[in-house]
Amino acid sequence: MRLTVGPWARLLDGDTVTLPDVPGIPPEIPRLNLSSSDRRWKLQAATRRLNLFWERVDDGDTLEPGLFLKAVPEIVRPFIETSASLSVNRLAYVVRRFAPAAAPAKELALYFARTELLSGPLNRPSDFELHAHKVYTPEGFEPVNSWIRWKTAHLLSNQEPGILAEQDLNTLAERDRKESFSQEVVQTFFSVASREAESILKFYLSFQPNGSHPADAKRY
Repeated sequence: MRLTVGPWARLLDGDTVTLPDVPGIPPEIPRLNLSSSDRRWKLQAATRRLNLFWERVDDGDTLEPGLFLKAVPEIVRPFIETSASLSVNRLAYVVRRFAPAAAPAKELALYFARTELLSGPLNRPSDFELHAHKVYTPEGFEPVNSWIRWKTAHLLSNQEPGILAEQDLNTLAERDRKESFSQEVVQTFFSVASREAESILKFYLSFQPNGSHPADAKRY
């Protein structure tokens, strides 16, 4: 709690919500919830994890390039430094993007499915989801899990239909048994993960209707 009037006060200057220290609360449940006054930044602190969010509030909201990466050390470093017993054993970078579309399921099916499926079981889908996972080693870091999901969705504000692309890059679970990540490695991970997420998304969107793809397809 002392961080709310110290290192976190500049960014997380909005409402503070806490849970009482009641025995039996799962360690993954946030005990402390903070937000910025404009509601775009949110932080959840549990005994076993720390989540930092930037979310769009208005239709015209955009996140300045590099701003999230700048906020990571401002949030993580003070938290870790509160106790010598705290360690960083798992890291994850998640980004969700939404594109309005009048017929999102049809667009996804046309983009990802073979012609013979489009004339049969996928000729008029009402929903569509593609979910892929692999482990690979991005340049400048150790192996990571890379998840991507393409799915139909609706905006909560006005129920506008569209396509949701969700990416999740995270360190391997086996890494939990090793030493804590240093602050420098934490910063490197988020820098690498944000770069890779952009690159992977552009790669998926670079395919042509005839199935051709860029020369660097094997990279991923």
